[in-house]
Amino acid sequence: MPADARQAAALGLHRELIALRRDRPWLTGATLGGIEVSGRRLSYTVGDPESGARLVVTLDISGAAGPEPGRGRPIAAGAGWSVCAPG
Repeated sequence: MPADARQAAALGLHRELIALRRDRPWLTGATLGGIEVSGRRLSYTVGDPESGARLVVTLDISGAAGPEPGRGRPIAAGAGWSVCAPG
C-alpha cells in the first residue's frame, strides 16, 4: 500500500505504463523516428515497420498537462507527458 497520495500517484502511473507496454508487444522491436524539439517540448515517434502501428511520445518540461493538440488520440497522459496514437 502506498504511504501517501504522492506514492499512490507514482504507483498508478507505473501500472498505467506497464499496461500500455503489455497491450502493445510490438514496442519490443519498435523503431525510433520523427524527433521534434520545440521550445521546452520533445516529441518522438516509435513504430513497428511490419504492422505500421505507431505511437507519439511527448515530453514537456514546462509541465503542461495533456497531449499536444494534433498529435492523435491520447492513450495515456499526465502533467508534462503524453502518449498518443496518431491518426
